[in-house]
Amino acid sequence: MAPRSSAIASGFDRLIRDVTRVPAGRAARDGAGRRPKNPNLEKYQQHEGCKLLSSLGAVVLIIGTRRSRGKPCPKCKTFVPEDQGTRQTPGIPDVLAFLPARGGAPSVTLLWEAKHADGGRLSADQQRIADLCARSGQAYCSGPLDALISWLVANGYLKAENLPHYRVPAGARS
Repeated sequence: MAPRSSAIASGFDRLIRDVTRVPAGRAARDGAGRRPKNPNLEKYQQHEGCKLLSSLGAVVLIIGTRRSRGKPCPKCKTFVPEDQGTRQTPGIPDVLAFLPARGGAPSVTLLWEAKHADGGRLSADQQRIADLCARSGQAYCSGPLDALISWLVANGYLKAENLPHYRVPAGARS
């Protein structure tokens, strides 16, 4: 494989400048640098999924962003909430993972919309992205950690017999 030219490399670096990268072997952190602890929160599901994907050798990019709560007014010191928008295109998934090639199959780019509960509903924009991915053949998964594990088992990245009983997808149980 030929090395990338510096122009391409710098363009790629600019492209992902605002994206948090989770290096292999390192755990994802929340905005304050702490590991999320509550398994019912979406950020916990995302954190554990990113750890799993990294352990499989994937390059994981967290696209979602944390929002500032606000600031005190400089004149009157009253707390003023800031704009709660992410300033991102609505519907973009939380995680982009570049999974390595396995066997004779090529590498796969997975878009994962993390949800805190199984069957978590997608917004209209998120559903539009899911539909576009389905029509174009782009790998896409939405749901909690269990949905991600099911996708990884179905696509040959994990073996159901190597998972604890409570993580084995329903279709893979014997």
